[in-house]
Amino acid sequence: MLPEGRERDVCRVLDEVFRSFQPDFVLAGLSGVGRGVDEVAIDLAHRYGVPSGAIQDYWGYLGPWGATRYPGTYFVLDARAAELTADRAPAGTTVVITGSPKHEAYRKRLRAWIPPRGSSHKARRPQVVFFMQPRTVPDVMKNLGVFLDALGDTGVPVDFSVRLHPADADGAFLAAVCLPDGSPVRVRPARGPVEPLLGQADLVVTMFSSVGLDHNYLQRYSRRQLGSLLYLTVGRPVRRFMRELIGVTAVPGAEEGMGAQFSSPRGLVDWLQAALTTRDERRQYARNVRQALGGTVSPTDQIATFLERIHLNGSEQRNRS
Repeated sequence: MLPEGRERDVCRVLDEVFRSFQPDFVLAGLSGVGRGVDEVAIDLAHRYGVPSGAIQDYWGYLGPWGATRYPGTYFVLDARAAELTADRAPAGTTVVITGSPKHEAYRKRLRAWIPPRGSSHKARRPQVVFFMQPRTVPDVMKNLGVFLDALGDTGVPVDFSVRLHPADADGAFLAAVCLPDGSPVRVRPARGPVEPLLGQADLVVTMFSSVGLDHNYLQRYSRRQLGSLLYLTVGRPVRRFMRELIGVTAVPGAEEGMGAQFSSPRGLVDWLQAALTTRDERRQYARNVRQALGGTVSPTDQIATFLERIHLNGSEQRNRS
C-alpha cells in the first residue's frame, strides 16, 4: 500500500516511464491492502491503451477494495482460481492458468528454511504460530480468541506465538491477550520472511491468509512432513468479507485437503488434540498437497510464452499495416 500522499508522486514517475519506454505489455502484481504501485501501473496502462496482466496470488482475488481499473489478463493458480476469477472479472478478461511463479523458487531455498531432520530435541513442545491478518478484516481478534480457548481445552502444552501482519506492525493491540494459563502471548514482528516460521512450526494457524498457500508450496517441495495447517473463519462478518473479496467463504486450498478449515468452534478441540499429539493429520496433509500441486510445468515459462505470443501477434499486425 502506498503511503498517504505518495500516490501522486508514483503516478508521475510511472507516467514518465510509460512515455519514454512505451511498453508493449504491463505485467503487475496485486496489492493486498489498499492501492499500491501495481494498481497505479494498471491505471496508466488503461490510459495509454497498453495491454496489462496481473499475477494473482490468491484464488479469485481481483485487487484491493475501490479498484476501478482491472488488468486485461489474470495469471492464476489453478482451475478453481480460474473459475472464481472468470465469474467475477469484467467481461472480456483473459484468464490463464499458470500456477504460482512466486513459489517456483521454493525448491532451491528449502534448506535455508526447514531444519534438518533430527536437528531439534524430540521432547520439545509443539511450535504453534498464529499468523495475523489486517484488523480491517472482520473478526480477526475473535478468531484468535476462539483458537486460544480451544487450545486451552486440549490441555496440550505448546510454545505459542503470534506473527504480526505488516498492516498492524506495532502489536500494541495484543498487549491484553493472554494464553490459557494467563501468561502473555509471544509476539513476533512483521519484518522478515515468513518461510522459516512456516517450515519450523508444528501447527500454522490463520484465518485465510496467503501464508497458507506459502505453507502448501513448502510442503510440496519438502521431502519431510511439515506441520499441520489450520484456517479459522468463525463469524458471519469474516465469511461475508471473503465472499466479497474472492467469491466464496471456503478457502479453496482447504477444499482440496491442503489445510483444515473451521467456520465454527464445533469439533475444533478434537482436531487440535489430534494434530498436536499425533502425526496423522500432517501425513494426510502432505499427501493432499503433493497430489494437488504435483505438476511440473514452470509457471514463469508459461507467462513468458504468453507474453511472447502477445508480442509476436502485435508485430504481425504492425507489419500488415
